[in-house]
Amino acid sequence: MKGLQAGPVRLRPGTSDPQVLFETFVGRYHLPPAGTRPATVWDLGSNLGLTVAHFAELWPEVRIVAVEPQPYLAAAARQLLRVYGSRCAVVEAAVWTVNGSVSFSVDTGNEFGGHIGASGAVYDVHSISLNGLLEQHGPAEYVKMDIEGAEAAVLRNNVEWAAHVGTINVECHGGYSATDCIADLRALDFNTVLNERRPTSVLGTRARRVPRQ
Repeated sequence: MKGLQAGPVRLRPGTSDPQVLFETFVGRYHLPPAGTRPATVWDLGSNLGLTVAHFAELWPEVRIVAVEPQPYLAAAARQLLRVYGSRCAVVEAAVWTVNGSVSFSVDTGNEFGGHIGASGAVYDVHSISLNGLLEQHGPAEYVKMDIEGAEAAVLRNNVEWAAHVGTINVECHGGYSATDCIADLRALDFNTVLNERRPTSVLGTRARRVPRQ
């Protein structure tokens, strides 16, 4: 984390926070293809906000919308990202197909894997659709999607937002395979490759984004 302006980074003992730190600054699975320099990013499933901070450091002019449903993590991300001012906005919600509320589960020791559905500690959280995010915050040139099992629903329903995205990086979870993801992204007119940093992630790019009126 040498040179990182954001801080402080507080990791909770006995949680998956240290793994999030490792995956961000060593694995770097969240990054787009080499040479990509987006002006706008959606970080879907931002956790502690470390990937958001990394984006903000890499691209000093970038504007980032971070979406995180877990209240503690959303608050930690806001604190971490304060140094970047209005460049980084944190939306406390779960990414889903519609705006509203959903049941959300978190298992102790696997906090970075909190997901929609009933298991572990369950509570209700706000949900936001990506069409809703587009309406509220404008389009993204790059989307990092790490939403713990909601990928299939989000990539197959209410997908008008996708036409305004240039590059997307989808982390696949559970029974949703990279093969499934490739098919869904191609149906949305993305060209696809496996992420060389992580084979369970798929990168999608489109030749031309649809400008938002």
